[in-house]
Amino acid sequence: MINMENMIYPNGDLLIFDKPDYRIIDTVTKKVRTLNRVSYAILIGVDSGTTPHSLVTKLGIEGDEEKTTKLMTFLQDLEKALILTKTKEKGGKLFKKNIKTNPILEKLFIEVTTQCNFYCKHCYSSCSRTYSHESSDEIAFNEIENLICQADEVGVYKVDITGGELFLRNDAIAIMDLLSKHAMLMNIFTNGYLLDNNLIKYLSSNNFIRSVFISLDDIDPLTHDNFRGKQGAWEKTIESILNLKNAGTNVIINTTIRPENIKNISKMHSFFNDELNVDYRMAPILPAGRGEKLESIDLDLFTQELICIGKVPSNLNNISRKDTGQYIPNCGIGNTMLFVTSSGQLTLCPTMSPRENSSFLLGDIYKDSLREVWETHPLLKEFRKNKCVGGQCQYINLCRGGCRSRAYIESGRFDTIDPVVCHLFYGLEDNTVDAYQ
Repeated sequence: MINMENMIYPNGDLLIFDKPDYRIIDTVTKKVRTLNRVSYAILIGVDSGTTPHSLVTKLGIEGDEEKTTKLMTFLQDLEKALILTKTKEKGGKLFKKNIKTNPILEKLFIEVTTQCNFYCKHCYSSCSRTYSHESSDEIAFNEIENLICQADEVGVYKVDITGGELFLRNDAIAIMDLLSKHAMLMNIFTNGYLLDNNLIKYLSSNNFIRSVFISLDDIDPLTHDNFRGKQGAWEKTIESILNLKNAGTNVIINTTIRPENIKNISKMHSFFNDELNVDYRMAPILPAGRGEKLESIDLDLFTQELICIGKVPSNLNNISRKDTGQYIPNCGIGNTMLFVTSSGQLTLCPTMSPRENSSFLLGDIYKDSLREVWETHPLLKEFRKNKCVGGQCQYINLCRGGCRSRAYIESGRFDTIDPVVCHLFYGLEDNTVDAYQ
């Protein structure tokens, strides 16, 4: 029971927003809760710790018994919902995110290095195998710090970190600490090979880390190791996945589908689900970087395999086909997300960067304002207007235009279809992708 003189605190670290709507994100549970204007004002008043008596004063309701009673009831409800706590040791901080950009920039996807301890056959960044801390293929820590300060200032609250391999950097933990300091919710992409006990402990204890994505491409160790260019990779990857999972970290497996493993999709599904008990994502090779030289997959077979493991429905009769007329790709490319290369270039995404086309250079972190690039660059404005030519189709709410990068790489156009996703949905109807070509 909360009384007027009890200290109350946020129950762990909370992110709070007033745009585009009132809401909080719990960094422990990762739950998003919607608020109204009044509950937002109350939580802002709680800040990092206060008493109901002080809160009454802040809200200007002294002497109003009815409003004070309602406030106390609301605070008790928040305590029951584990949003507030009376226990100082459990208390966290309330991080107010001030959204200042239009459109809203939610996430940065940062490639902190293109140096790697693997040599993957499909690597879109064509990462090198040798490593030097003085390499020009790596953003210096002070430049990352400057970038994150800019991002925090305009309301960015998500950062995905990729490479190369992040954990080759001796300042990897310092980078994640920096992001935590600025209340950035993180996804970490790694091959898992370098995850020792200290890193496992850190990743599991940092509440700002949402998920760790680890690459695993086959149930056969030799096939995986050959594809990833590292002997012993499969065994160490499995060890890291299990250690992270046992430590309480949310782990997601990334699997690249190619001709060599497409017939093993059902076996991989069983292994990931039943033996490892870990979620996973499967996607075909993207023909970028070293992946350009690899053979594409049989899309009919891919669709059938996904149906067999229940990753897509066997029919679409009961799926809503309402067309909203507007959509943002699931990854947020150009609409809510911006990619930063290891040389500090601001661009669309990992495979729509100056590596693929020099016109995709939007700016760089060393001289350009993040907000100005996001809000004013002509290419971004044009990109936001260009929707998939299948945008009026019945499945747009499901596919969201698919992968805009795959569409561009396959056709050289922003506005054409993603052949993989389109084939998937129309294949389920025994139709063909030709419908929107």
